Amino acid sequence: MSVWLTDLADILRAANVPVVEMKYTRGPYSGKSWKQVGFNGRGLTEFRGIMWHHDASPIGDSGKATVGADGYGDNPTGALGWCMYMDIAPAAAAWIDRKGVWHLYAAGLSNHAGVGSSALAPNNSGNSYYYGIETDKTYGETWSQPQLDSLRVGTAAIMRAYDLDPAKALEFHKTYAPGRKNDPDGVDLGDERRTVAAIMRTSGANGKKIARLERARRNWRARRDAIRASGKRAGLSTARTKIRDLTGRIKKLKG
Repeated sequence: MSVWLTDLADILRAANVPVVEMKYTRGPYSGKSWKQVGFNGRGLTEFRGIMWHHDASPIGDSGKATVGADGYGDNPTGALGWCMYMDIAPAAAAWIDRKGVWHLYAAGLSNHAGVGSSALAPNNSGNSYYYGIETDKTYGETWSQPQLDSLRVGTAAIMRAYDLDPAKALEFHKTYAPGRKNDPDGVDLGDERRTVAAIMRTSGANGKKIARLERARRNWRARRDAIRASGKRAGLSTARTKIRDLTGRIKKLKG
C-alpha cells in the first residue's frame, strides 16, 4: 500500500505557511491536481523523512526563469519547470520560492534523490521514503530569509503532523549523496535539525501553552517588582515561587 500526502496544503496553511496548489494542464498529468500526481503514478513506499534541495536556478527570483517549453502545467505565479519536466516529472514534490511560498507539485513519489544512502532508507531508495523539497537557490547564493524561515516552519509542521523526528528524518541531498551533490548550499544539517526540532516544540498546541505560561510569568515578575518597589515583603515569597515554577514548566516544554 502506497502513501499519498494529500493533506500537506492544510497542514502548511495551519502553520501560516503560504501555499500554491499545482494543477497540470499539459503533459502526462494534464487535468490532474498535485494530489493525484506521483512519479509513474506511484505513491511513497513509506513516509520516513524530508529531503531538502536547491534547484541551481539563476541567482535571484527565478520563478519565471525556470519556466520553459518542458513545463507541464500552469501556475499563476509562474513557478514551474524544474520540479516537473520531461519524462521524469515530478522531479520534486514541492518548490519554495524566495518569498517563502510553497508550490505543491506531487502528493506521491517524486524523482528527487537518486543514488545515495541514509539512515532511514535502503541504499538508492530515497525517492520512495523521502518527501523532496526544492528551493529557488543556487550554489553560493545567499538564502532569502523569508524562504529559509518558511522552509523551516513548513518542514516542522509536516514532521509534527506525521510524528517524525528531525534528528533523523531531516536529510539533505548533499548528505544523502556526498561528493555527487552539493545541495542545499549554505546550511548545516545538524543546525537545521536542531532548528526544526525547536520549532516543533514551540509551535502548535505546545507553542500556545508556552505562550500562556510566559504571559503568566511576566505578570508574576511585574507583581514581584511592584512588591520590591513598595518596600514591603508580603507576597514576595509567593511571587518568587510562582516564577520558579513557571520557568521550570516552560523549560520542560521547550526541551
